[in-house]
Amino acid sequence: MSSRIARRSLMHASIAGLTALSLSGCIPTLGARKRPVVNIGVITFPQGFNPSSLPLYKAALAVTKAHADDYDINVNTITVAPPTPAAVAAKPPASSKASRISEPPQVAALEQALDQDPPPDVVLFDSSFEFGYALQKNLLQPIDSFVRSDSTFKQSDYFPGALKVSSDQGQLFGIPLSVQPTVLQYDKRLFDAAHLDPPSSSWTWTTFLNAAKVLTRAEGDGGGQYALNLLNGPSILPIFIWQNGGDLISPDGRRSLLAEPSALEAIKFMYDLCQTYKVVALPPRVPPGSNGKEGYTAVGRAFAVSPGEYPPLVGPAGLRVAMNIASFGGPFGYTPFGPGGADRPIRLAELPRGKEQATMLDLNGILALTQKASDPKAAFQVMALLAREMHKQMNIPAYRPAAQNLSKTNPQIPEDDARVLIASLEYARALPVMAQPILGPLLFQNVIEPIQQGEKSPEEIARDASQKLDEALNE
Repeated sequence: MSSRIARRSLMHASIAGLTALSLSGCIPTLGARKRPVVNIGVITFPQGFNPSSLPLYKAALAVTKAHADDYDINVNTITVAPPTPAAVAAKPPASSKASRISEPPQVAALEQALDQDPPPDVVLFDSSFEFGYALQKNLLQPIDSFVRSDSTFKQSDYFPGALKVSSDQGQLFGIPLSVQPTVLQYDKRLFDAAHLDPPSSSWTWTTFLNAAKVLTRAEGDGGGQYALNLLNGPSILPIFIWQNGGDLISPDGRRSLLAEPSALEAIKFMYDLCQTYKVVALPPRVPPGSNGKEGYTAVGRAFAVSPGEYPPLVGPAGLRVAMNIASFGGPFGYTPFGPGGADRPIRLAELPRGKEQATMLDLNGILALTQKASDPKAAFQVMALLAREMHKQMNIPAYRPAAQNLSKTNPQIPEDDARVLIASLEYARALPVMAQPILGPLLFQNVIEPIQQGEKSPEEIARDASQKLDEALNE
C-alpha cells in the first residue's frame, strides 16, 4: 500500500511540475491522453446465439483487463434482418447461368452496419465463405503493413493453408482462428477382420485401392459392406486433383483446368472407385416411372449395437463402410470417436498420397479489419491480441504454437488422432476464397453426380464440367 501511495504522489508531483512549466510557456500544454476506441462486430440472427461470440467475449475481457490503459474495446452485435415477404417477391431472378451459393445475409448485415455510426472496426466471420463474399464487396482492408510492423505477429506461426485462404491476390485480409482438415476416418474392427494393417501416412493411391477391394463385400446381411464413403460434399474431388499435381482453376481465376491431364486422371480415379471397382457406397437410384422422383435418394438403415459397442461407420442409404473421408474439428465442438483408449474402434489417419500430399482445409473463424476502421493500426493491434486469446479456446487452432499440444488442451482428442490432424494441416489447402460460391455447386452437379450415375465417361464429365466452369468464371 505504501509503495502505491508513494508512486501516486510521485505522479502527482510530476504532473504539477509539468503544469507549472506549461504555464510559464516553456512547453506546450499537455491534454489528457485519449485511448483509441475499437469496435468489434459479431454477426447474429434475431433471437439467435452465435457460438463464436462466447470465445470472442472471453477474449475481449482478457484483452481489456491486460490493456485497460491502451484501448477502449466494445463488442457489438450486428443483427441479420430476416427477409420480408415483399422483399423476397421483389427479388429479381439470378442472372448467372451457373448454380452458385447465394450471398449470405451476414454480409448484407455487415454492409449496413458499416454505414452506421460508429461502424465496426473489426468483424468476426464464422467461415471463409462469408469472408470471401465480404472481400468481393470490398468491405475489408489488407493488414500486411500492420503485420510487418508488429514484431509479435509471425506468419510462420500459422498453418500455411489457413493464411492462404485468408488472403486474396497476395494480400492478407484476416487472422485465421480455427481450422478443419479433411482426413480418413476408419473402423479398426473391419480392418482387423480383413487381416489388413490400418491406414498409415505411407499409403498411396495403389495401397488405398488394394485395401478397398478387400474391404468391400457387395452382398450380405443389410446390403453388404463397402470400403468407402466418398459422398461428403464436393471437397473430395479437389483433394484428388491436388494430390495428382493438378488444380481446378488457373492462377488468374479465369480459366478451368478440369480437362487438363492431371485433373482428368483424378476424375478417372474417382470414377473407377465408384463404377469400375465398386468399392464406394452409393445411394440407391429411383428408377424412372416409379412413385418417387427419378434420381438418388438416401434410405436410412439402423444397425443393432450391443451395450458398450461403438456404432459403425455408415455411408449413403445406411450402408456400412470401413472408411470415411470427411473434415474433422470444428471451432467449438469435437466428437470423440469411440470410448477412448487403445481399444477405441473408430480412428483417424492421413489421406493416401498421390504424386503429392494434399488435403482440404476449412476455415471456421477469422478476424478481419473493415474498410471503415477509424484507427486501422490500433484496430489491428486489438485484433491480434484478440486472436491470441481466442486461439486458446479453439478446437483446432490455426495458430501452430497453440495446436502443438492439442491432445492436452483438448482432452477429448486422443493423442494419435491429434497427430493426424496436425500433420494434415501442414499440407492442407483450401479452395480459392473468391471462387468458393461457384465451385461447390458446380463440382457437385457436374462432376460428383455424373460419377455416381456412371452414364458418362470420365472424359465427357471432365469436358462438360470444364466448359461450365469456364462460363461461370467469365460471366
